[in-house]
Amino acid sequence: MHELSAVLPTIAAFHEASLASRTPVCIAVSGGVDSMVLLHSYQQLVGPEHLLALQIHHGTGHYADAALQLVQQYCAEQAIRCRVYHLPPPPTSNKEATWRAARQEIFAQVIATEPVDRVLTAHHAGDLTETMLYRFITGASAHGLSPLDPSTRPLLPLSKSTLIAYAAAYAVPYLEDPSNADTSYARNRLRQAVVPECEHITPHLDQVMGRSAAYFARLSDYLRATVAPYLERDSLPLREFVALHPFLQSELLYQMAGQAVGTRELHDALRWLRTQPQGGTRKRLGGVTLQLRRGLLCWEELLP
Repeated sequence: MHELSAVLPTIAAFHEASLASRTPVCIAVSGGVDSMVLLHSYQQLVGPEHLLALQIHHGTGHYADAALQLVQQYCAEQAIRCRVYHLPPPPTSNKEATWRAARQEIFAQVIATEPVDRVLTAHHAGDLTETMLYRFITGASAHGLSPLDPSTRPLLPLSKSTLIAYAAAYAVPYLEDPSNADTSYARNRLRQAVVPECEHITPHLDQVMGRSAAYFARLSDYLRATVAPYLERDSLPLREFVALHPFLQSELLYQMAGQAVGTRELHDALRWLRTQPQGGTRKRLGGVTLQLRRGLLCWEELLP
């Protein structure tokens, strides 16, 4: 199948597997080529009356204003309902993480107030490759190496070049974010300098990374299922914990923590437990307090 002709069948297959009979379909639309192609292709599949476009204005100046105008105009012309949210100015440091958390809060709000169970985003195969590479070089667990949930990302099987070709073929309007050329951002440096070099070594890099992500997703599911019976309890004999495979020890602590914890925090907690600390000692890990009581490892959620 020619790459361009793969777009609509890919969307149709995703919809049949994940969203059949569920309307409206909610799509986060930035105004870039990826999200505009996702919106346009879904429009061909289910019709504009069954779509809800979600536009999040990041307050970054002219481009953000122009993108908002483009999305609103397109939706008005195509009779697609559109909801707009404006993000407050982020802190000077860690802007991307702040924006990401804010977007997730908005998605949760939309799911709570609209008859939808998810918000679709337009991440494609190249985005997965960049995320995998970034996670590899900055350190990540098995969970971190299965970074993009395919149940909300219909375009993951498709390349960026395919989406650009689709937009050209169907005259889909879009804007190019000028910040994508700014190599002070790590993701942009990866995209422009590292990924092309990797593709010289592995020509079908996106496909390889897609298979790796699927493998780590299966490993992540296996680890969660394996430690789940332990989490149904509120304590565990320390001897039993120490007898577990080190991989499962880390996973059990990770799941106990109830929130994302860093590798350093996990290793510190493991060292503490493996030294068989005296009973009554406590250690905080993420959202729980670990404590030893008469040879039992106990964990309690921290009060808000």
